[in-house]
Amino acid sequence: MRKIGHLLPQALLSKSEVCKHEHSCFENTIRKALKNFLVGFFIQFMLKNIMLLAKPAKMIRNLRKISTLLDCTRFGLFLMCFNTAYKFILCLLRRLGSLDDQVNAPAAGFVSALFLAIDSNSRRQLITVLAMSRAIEASLCIGETSGTIPRVPYRDLILWIISNCFLQSAMGFK
Repeated sequence: MRKIGHLLPQALLSKSEVCKHEHSCFENTIRKALKNFLVGFFIQFMLKNIMLLAKPAKMIRNLRKISTLLDCTRFGLFLMCFNTAYKFILCLLRRLGSLDDQVNAPAAGFVSALFLAIDSNSRRQLITVLAMSRAIEASLCIGETSGTIPRVPYRDLILWIISNCFLQSAMGFK
């Protein structure tokens, strides 16, 4: 941090009273970035090679392929940028005076979602579907908690049936 401290604004080199992390904003972001990259890289690496454990020759061939390592690196880079951008934007918005995390979190989430462009198309679609389902669920829970949306018994089952009907009809048109 001392070697690059002169390149950064002083505001990022300190911790404000609203920050919830231990170190300065920039240091916290960089520490988590490296961790997220390694986690993403090794998750993808394990998923690509776990089925090949029974076939060591194929596993060795797969490990020597540069495309496997590039794909793992791409996923690690995506995970690093996605999480790092979220943390950085959230901290930056808090520093700029917006202390309401109900406003800050969606803004930081939107900016971090732009990093989906780094990942490959097939995983990008999967991650988008998973993120959208989580956002819909969170919106429903917030609406039910605040009383804006009435509580419906068997809500999850009804939503599951509706989505399966939609998927079946979409597969029929394919």
